[in-house]
Amino acid sequence: MVQEWLTARQRVNRLERALDRRLRRDAGISLVLYGLLSTAGEEECAPNQQAIADALGLSKGSISRYVDQCVSSGYLDVRVSSGSRREKEVSLTAKGRDVVARGDHVLATLAQDESVNEWLGDLHSPR
Repeated sequence: MVQEWLTARQRVNRLERALDRRLRRDAGISLVLYGLLSTAGEEECAPNQQAIADALGLSKGSISRYVDQCVSSGYLDVRVSSGSRREKEVSLTAKGRDVVARGDHVLATLAQDESVNEWLGDLHSPR
């Protein structure tokens, strides 16, 4: 059981590295920032840093640093929440929506790649 778990983790890590490289090359953004921006742009996501951290499984401190990067890059706007001065609400800028659309295209292209689909299928097949 432990060996299967380790193998699965190695495959997921390789997949994440490959996705990160492809997104950086073709969309100009890292996988983690793409995930943050995609989550921030979802209608069902509460537009605050804690909700994004929870959705991505990252700490609020990590999200705060990534949000700062996105603000500096012009992808996000941040404002103090109307409900709580301690919370910050985030929203995508036009530039942020554009980079998410480019990332979506990269992932859609990969999803149509048969070798990627075969590899992903291996993650689900029992041994």
